[in-house]
Amino acid sequence: MESYLSGRTPDADPSMGKEDEPFRSYTDPEKGNASPPLPFAAPTGDETTQTLHDEPGGPKVELISSDNRITRIVIHLENGKVLNLHCEY
Repeated sequence: MESYLSGRTPDADPSMGKEDEPFRSYTDPEKGNASPPLPFAAPTGDETTQTLHDEPGGPKVELISSDNRITRIVIHLENGKVLNLHCEY
């Protein structure tokens, strides 16, 4: 039985593009086309907050829900930054 990979060489793989070109992100912050970060919003009166993970020396993860549906996931990082993930269904 012949191997599936028989006859293939490393040169037979398609080129992934020019390797000498620098990486360019989809949004280039120097060009000003990146959207500004969303402001942190505290839970409103009809929202409930559940702490999913909170250990010393690690991130704190909170689930914010409204009508028993998770609307946001808030991650408090060690350096004081907050990652706010909005959930859309």
